[in-house]
Amino acid sequence: MSPLQGQRLDSLTRTPQARAGLDALLAAWFSTIPFYNLAEERELLASAMTSRGSLPAMRIWGLDYDISADRLFLRELEQLAPASGKAAVRRARDLADSGFAALTRPGAPDPSRMFAWSAPDSVFDALRAALGSRASARAKSIVDVFERSARINRLFLSGRGYESNLMRSAYLRENFMTALSAAERRGERPRVLFKFGGSHMMRGLNYTHTLDIGTAAPVVADLVIAAPR
Repeated sequence: MSPLQGQRLDSLTRTPQARAGLDALLAAWFSTIPFYNLAEERELLASAMTSRGSLPAMRIWGLDYDISADRLFLRELEQLAPASGKAAVRRARDLADSGFAALTRPGAPDPSRMFAWSAPDSVFDALRAALGSRASARAKSIVDVFERSARINRLFLSGRGYESNLMRSAYLRENFMTALSAAERRGERPRVLFKFGGSHMMRGLNYTHTLDIGTAAPVVADLVIAAPR
């Protein structure tokens, strides 16, 4: 999941109503978080986010791109935008709505038109201009996540699969280091459990011939363990 989704799930699952809140989110936006429409995944998440004895609840880091929550976060972005910028956000929302309609079209679904797969850079340039120089960090992060997601996926759709995977692996590593650095600023030395597909976690060149998070994580762990306490 993306950093945006990680923040949302981390907040949502720290409440006693975690299961109900997640179910409600998925009922309203069933495509929002890949895999968590499966009951087993929701149970695993709820279990991990439950404090047990001296063990605190886990903290969720989202490290990946976001391919399916565009409409949800664009709705939030419209609320964050100044009055003068709401029209530009609504245009982006219209594009996301049409892409979702193409995805769910009976008999001939077309995922290639999804916002996070096909939106051009010009859409994100317009969003940044609409938000203005005083845009909140949250608004900036929404634009950034979907711009990066669209760039990765446009490469894939154009037949440039290697470049797409290379860009995605770099994005995973970047988000990992951002999350780890934030934890260190809080004085934490976290133990991290990675939940990814097997190819992402391979050490050395993986199936897509990229150095993914599975190579970065143990290297960083060795450096952290060796660092003076």
